[in-house]
Parts: sequence; C-alpha cells; structure tokens
Amino acid sequence: MNFEQTLMFRLPRSVWALLLLLAAWGPAMGQRSVNKPTTAAHAGHDHDDLAGLLNMHDQEINFLENKGQFGPTVLYRADFPMGQAVATRDGMLISTFDPLAVEARQREGIAIEEEQQRGLPNRPLKWQQRGHGWLMHFRNALPTMRVESKDAHEGTTNYFLGNKEQHASGVQSFQEVWYKDVYKGTDVRYYPAADGSLEYDIICKPGSDPSDIAIELKGIGRAYVNDKGELVMSTSLGDMSYPAPVVYQRLNGRETKVDAAYRVDGTNVVRFILGAYDRTQTLVIDPIAMRWATWVNTNSSGDNHGHAIWVDPTDGAIYVVARVVGTTDQITVGAFDVTANGNLETIVGKYLEPATVGGSGTRVWQTYIGGGGDDNPYAMEQGPDGNLYITGQTSSTDFPLIGGSAFTGSSINQQAQSGIDVFVLKITQDGLSIKAAVVGGNGADDNFDVRTASNGDVFVCGSTTSTNLLTLNAGSGASNTNNGGSDVLVFRINQDLSALTWMRNYGGSSSDRASIMLHNPTSGDLFVGGNTSSTNFPTVSPRQATRGGTTAGFLQRMTGAGSTTWSSYFSSDTNDDANLLCMEFNTTRTELYFGGVTEGLNSANISAGSFDTGHNGSNDFYVARMGIDQTFLNGTYIGGTANEVNMMGLNTDQNNDVYVFGYTNSTNFPVSVSPNVPLQSTNQGSNDKVFLKLESDLSALEFSSYYGGTNDDYDPVGERGIKFNDCRIYTIVTAQSNNVPLTQGALNTTKSSPTTRYEPGLVVWANPPDLLGNSISYQGTAICAGSVPGDIIGSVPNYTLPTIVRNNSASTYPAFPSAATYQWQISPDSVNWTNIGGATGQNLTGAEIGVITQTTYIRRIIGGDACLLAGAADQVVTVRLMTVTGEVTDASCNGGSDGSITADADGLAPFTYAWSNGQSTQTAINLSAGTYSVTVTDANQCSASNTFQVGEPNAVGGGAQVDNATCSNSNGSCYCFRKRWNTRILVWNGARVQQAQR
Repeated sequence: MNFEQTLMFRLPRSVWALLLLLAAWGPAMGQRSVNKPTTAAHAGHDHDDLAGLLNMHDQEINFLENKGQFGPTVLYRADFPMGQAVATRDGMLISTFDPLAVEARQREGIAIEEEQQRGLPNRPLKWQQRGHGWLMHFRNALPTMRVESKDAHEGTTNYFLGNKEQHASGVQSFQEVWYKDVYKGTDVRYYPAADGSLEYDIICKPGSDPSDIAIELKGIGRAYVNDKGELVMSTSLGDMSYPAPVVYQRLNGRETKVDAAYRVDGTNVVRFILGAYDRTQTLVIDPIAMRWATWVNTNSSGDNHGHAIWVDPTDGAIYVVARVVGTTDQITVGAFDVTANGNLETIVGKYLEPATVGGSGTRVWQTYIGGGGDDNPYAMEQGPDGNLYITGQTSSTDFPLIGGSAFTGSSINQQAQSGIDVFVLKITQDGLSIKAAVVGGNGADDNFDVRTASNGDVFVCGSTTSTNLLTLNAGSGASNTNNGGSDVLVFRINQDLSALTWMRNYGGSSSDRASIMLHNPTSGDLFVGGNTSSTNFPTVSPRQATRGGTTAGFLQRMTGAGSTTWSSYFSSDTNDDANLLCMEFNTTRTELYFGGVTEGLNSANISAGSFDTGHNGSNDFYVARMGIDQTFLNGTYIGGTANEVNMMGLNTDQNNDVYVFGYTNSTNFPVSVSPNVPLQSTNQGSNDKVFLKLESDLSALEFSSYYGGTNDDYDPVGERGIKFNDCRIYTIVTAQSNNVPLTQGALNTTKSSPTTRYEPGLVVWANPPDLLGNSISYQGTAICAGSVPGDIIGSVPNYTLPTIVRNNSASTYPAFPSAATYQWQISPDSVNWTNIGGATGQNLTGAEIGVITQTTYIRRIIGGDACLLAGAADQVVTVRLMTVTGEVTDASCNGGSDGSITADADGLAPFTYAWSNGQSTQTAINLSAGTYSVTVTDANQCSASNTFQVGEPNAVGGGAQVDNATCSNSNGSCYCFRKRWNTRILVWNGARVQQAQR
C-alpha cells in the first residue's frame, strides 16, 4: 500500500494521494516482456499526471480488448500460465489454477507426444482442470465508474476461430487496465508486478474518503485477517494469504511509513484501516520562478566575483558587493569613486528590480572602494541607521577611512600593521559617503561576516594569526597569544567605527575560523559558527565534545558582552571533513538553521525522516536545525555523486522554509519536477550554481534548480550570497559562462569579457511567481455569532513568466502548470493562519468556512506558499459579526426631549428594531438626555445590540450687577443678566436694553 503525493508535490502544504498497493496475488506466473510497451493509450486516457507516483516494472501483461472474440461481458482479458484476469463492468474476475493439475496436464501432453513418436495411435488430451475464481466487486461504486486501458503494446492480434461472429482482427493489447471513479476521487489500477504477475493499486485522490472502499470478494466463502496482519482467503484450492498492506508517504521520492491494516466485514468484504495522516491536505503547488536576472559587470580586466547581497525591507532596494582584479565597467558617473585604486578592488552597487516581469530594472549607482593594495569584501548588512555595513580583508595601507559629507570624526586605523587586516565600512544609501575602520595585528586577520546590533554597534567575525591584538586594543579582552594555526576572531565595534567595545581571539592547537554569525537584538546574544581542525577547540557545555573527523564545524552562543554561554563541535564522521558556512534564525529566533559542505557528518547530526539521510558523493551540502539551547531537531544531506564545492548562502522565509544557494559539479544533483518546475534541470558544464528550497522541518525538497552555463560558474568564498525579502529571493552569482540564463529586457544580458574570466550577476526569484488577475470578494453580509457566512468568489489568476536569454539567444521559460491551484486559509487575527480542510477550489462556500463565532479573516493562497506578495495572496476578506452603530442627536435644551438616535446595522436587510424605551423604528425620537439601548434583528434572525447616550446643554444661569453713583452724580446703574450659550442679555424692569457677546 502506498501513500504518496502525486507529481511529487510538497508536504504539509501538498496533494495527498493514497495508494492501497496490495501484495501481488495469483496467477503466480507472468510473461516476460519481449517488446516493451509504448506509452500510447486510448485517446483521452491520460494518466501521466501520476507517473511519478506509480510503480512501473519491466514486465509485460497483455490485456486484450474484446472485439467479439470473447463473451459479451468481457471488456479486457489477460491470460497467464497459472490463471486469468478478466475485466468486466462489475469488477475484475480473477481465476487461479491448481498447480498440480497444470503439472499433470503438462505431463500428459508430453506422454502423448512420446506415444506419437513411437507410432502409437493418436489420442486426445484429457485432464481435469482445477482452479478457483472470484470477482473483485466494489460495493456501492459510483454509477459513473468506467473502465479504461493504458499503454498499448506494439502490433495487433487476429482471431479466426469458431463461428464468423467470433472472428476479430486488429485486436490491441494493453499493459494496464484502470477502473476510474470507482468512488469519489478513487481509481483502481491493474498492472504487472515486479515478478510478472498481476498487481493492483487503489488510488485515493484529494477529496476522496478511503473509508468508502469496500471490496467484496465474490466467490470467496470466507476471508479473515490472521495474527500477522495478512489477508487470508479460503478457496477450493486451500487458503491463500497475502501480506499486510504497506502504506507510506512519498516526499520528493522519499518514503515515510503510515500505519495500515485490513479489516474484513462479514465473510468476504475487505476494507482498510489507516493510521494518522492529514486528510485536509490537498493539491497545493509551491512554484518558484526566476523573475529578473542581469549581469552586474560585463567587461572586467580580471576575475570579478560576487560575494554578498542585501535587500532593504523598507523600499526593496538591492545592494550588491563584488570584487574585481583590475578594472571593470558599469561604474556610474558621479559615483563615490570611479577609479580603481589597487590590484583587487571592492565594488558596491544599488539596484531596483523592475515592477513587472520583462522590465529592465535600474542600476541606481555603482562604485569602487579601496586602497592601493588588495581589498576583498565578503559580507554586508544594513544597520538600524539605514547605512550599509560591509566587512572584508585589506592589505592596503591607504584604505579610505572617510569620504563624502555624511560622516565626521576619526575611526580605528590599524592598517600600518603587516599582512592582511579587517576593514569595516559603512556607506550611505545614496553611495556618496563612507566611513571605515581597519582592525588587525601583526599577522593575517581575515573576516567573513558582519552583523549589527540594535544600538548600531557592529559585530565582525573571522580568523587571526596575530600575536599583538591585546597590545593594540588594551582593555578589549583580546589576547596576544596565538594557540596554533589561525584562531577565531570576533569583535564588537561602535557604530561610529571609532572604538572597540570588546575583542575575542581564541582557538585550539590547529586552525580555527569563524565563518558566520547571528545576532538577536532582543536578548543581545550572538551566535557564531565556523570550522575547526583542532581536537582541543574550547568548548562550554557542548552538545558534541569531540571533533569526529579531520575537521568539523563549531557553534557558540555568546552574550552581547562577549562571554560564552555554550560552545560545541558540530562533529563530522570519522576521517571526514565538515565545514559550517551559513546560518539563519527561524522567525521567532528560537532556532538556528545552518549548513555547509561535508564529506560526512556524525550520525547524530542527520535525522530520520529528513530529505536525505545518506551521504551521496565527495562533498554534499548539509542543512541542520537546532534550538538556541542546542536541542538538535533535524539534519539532512543534499547532493549528487560528485562534489558540492561551496554553500554561498542560506536564508529562511516567514514560514521557516529554507533557501540555499551554492555551487556543485555534480551532474545528478536532486532537482524538483513539475509542478515545481526547475529553471534548469541539468548541469550545463563544470561547476554550476544550484538554488533550492527545503521544507522547514527539512523533510522535503520543495524546489531545486541548476543555474549556469557551459563554462565554470564558481566562487570559493562568501556566505551571505542570498537574501529573502517579501516573497522574493535575491542572489549574487559568479560565472565564467556567457550563456547563463538571464531575463530578456534586463539591464545587461551580454557578457563582453572572455569565457575564461568570471563576472558577477544578480538573480531574483519569485515564490510564488507574479500573478495577473487574482482577486477574491465576499458575497455575504455581517452575520451573528454561531451562523454560517456567505460564499467567497475568486478569480482565475495566471502566472507571468519572463523570456529567458542565454548569450542573447531567447527561449521560453520552462512550462508551468496552471496557477489555478488554491488553498483557502482562515485566521482569527489576520496574523496566524491555518488551512481550511478540503477548501481547494476557486471559490469558497460558506459551508466550507463553517460556523463563525467571532470576526474572522479569510484568504486564498495561490501556489502553496503563504507569502503576502502583492497579487499573490494579499487579498484578505473579513467576515464580521453583525454590529449596530448609531448616530446620536442630543436634546436642544436642558430638560428638553427632542433628541434622537438612528441605528445602523450591517447584517441582511430588512431589519427590526427594539429600543429600550419601547420604540420600534430605525430612528428613536423625542428623546431626553439619558441612556438608550437597541437590539436589531436582520432577515436571517441574527441580532446585535448596542447602547447610546443622548446628551443635553447645561442649564441656563443668571445674576445681577449694581454700579453705584459717583460724587452725588446720577450715573449709577443696575442690570440683571442671564446666560444662554455665548450671549449676555441685559434687562431693566422687564425690558431688554442691551445684548452683547460673551
């Protein structure tokens, strides 16, 4: 019994198909294939969509169609040495012969031949045929069930025996017979088993219910399940037993067992009992398409390698870092530095991808940065101040420390030391201002990663052979000791690049190097990963305390102040190497995803149920997942039988799925298949890049594609070459080839330098691809708690794919399946989403949503990945509980009763109204100041209530004022007044004499 995903779709967001593959039953002997079957089938009988799901064996069965040579109930018939299978409209009729009777017939036939040779009279062959037959009848099958054939054999057969009515010519035979739509979404397939006998699958498609399956074995007096889980059938030839069913899920070709057993109802009706599996999952494609690809530089005088990439989440601007030996083109006019200064120069550029597929995109600016020596950048990250922070190695003694108008002040400058030093550079988003620090001692100080803290401080990691770092950086916590080979170097420098906060250099007696870091801005913790060949690398509370092979990875957790919380090897297998190169958090920063290349890992670093538990070749990629407390969760290999030479980057998305970009010379690196169509399914030559996506638990390879041309496309260093942002994945690539796949209309699609010279390129992948015509709309109204909402209607979208150009030769993008694959999701808060079981249609019915008890949010995912890229799944429908609002008019006078309230409900009209003062119209009138409530009932008898407050003006006040006469004059006065709003009215002896504004 097989339990698989058709067409190798991903789990858990995938189509589940259940195959009940029962043990091969008699006839026990089959016919060996002479002519292999063709793929031809009856018109319209195309089952190729299951090709990746079904077993295929190198055997042949001849299901002969009935063109009158058989009885009228026969549709197809297959004959075997030990039995027969006849397809009828009521099911497959199976006959098996008694082996002893068949053997007796063979002996009798030989005896007759021997008698003829001796001249004895000819006599007829007489034998007693013994056998048993039964009909596999599907109880309660749909009336629409039909029988189809598949895979016609070459040639035809003619029958001219018996009466003319039984003659038949041009009879075709077929490899398989299918019973289609036996139950809802359920097919049955009969085909040759590995030993040439007959085998059958029961295929349950999305929306089917395996509990519907009931196989009545007509002609079997009794069937039962023994204590081994085998199905036993009592026949006239004795008991026949068949092994217990085997059920598994296939994830991109890899199997996970699902519990299953037979159950017999009555005396001869077979059903199946399945263990836990997700019945809600269904067809959800997770396609990824290259959206935009362009050369960064096209005509360098020496090798030009792309090393790092960053995307600004606020505006989508893309920043790239490369290095060139000599000079290059595409440096923009007016850039910070338009002249190469030394042998190996840093290049920084800012790009904008096109708004639509097929656009050119924009190079905003591109500049050189460097001194008179070698300046090699490796990593880049955007800081909280918006500036880009870049770190690399420099042998220059005149590396530029400041330029432009944005920055002032001095910075750390230790470039007078001998050898290679570390530079830390920040550059503004307009590319016009820089500030840099150079840190290093009297040895080789290398660095490979940079991270920024929430306060703007900068972390840098790498390696060092220097022995005077404490002398140069007193009070930093550094050491003047080199422990052997190279030691790990980690330091924290302030945002102004003017002072070290702390520095750590440490290691074992051999070479140690930090390659990658992560910083948690909430806790302040720093996670460091790298490689060591030391057997005495300093560990603290390690998960793995030994190196294992000849080299291994290491992982450490440090505080923001530089103290070590834990430190551990990530062990290789005996005599093998392992390099830890890349690392990223999950969305909650509670887990680490990390990876690199290895000849083999300690078995504790590869988990059961992962995509690939076996090492494949020289070096494989590996990806692992671990809690920040060192709880190991998952680990997998990914690779072909040759050499995966470098992992250039690893990043995660909001679903914690993992994207990897690296280089391989394997010609059989695992690539995905339709519907997750790879851009390039084969290695074009030498080293190619590979781009892949792994399920968050590392159990499935959701997408994988080569990317490259006919020459060498390779870069040996760089761990920050990939960045996920807003449903797109950005990569910086390096290639000698002039025919790597680019997008027609992009900025630069012509490589002018020779194919012996490397140039960098920029590639943007979309997951899911761009969509046109995607929208959803709610057809209902606000409802009351406990009610079923109305339907949601969705459009049919289409993917938009670019035209591919290789050395300016255009070709169509590999064909994608329809974009019309849906999964509806529901959320109580528009943040946390879950799939609606079985809701995979274009539209969503209210019944599929179910009863609503609170305001609920609905969205439709196209292509399987819950990304919120505009046009893909950003439309969200809100199903609201019915509410009542009101417009209140206060009483006009204190103590008055001319106030009113007009109630407004958002349910289904018409409405009835019940006011607390007994009124029953939409507007309650003649209201004095006070509190009023209303209950509104809509046409669905849904009720909602609200309470309102009617106000009134303050009560009117008044007073009197007397002005005495002065100096016996008659100039005294007396007046009374009352206040009404903002007016003072003067009154004398009852008559108004003056009015004034207050």
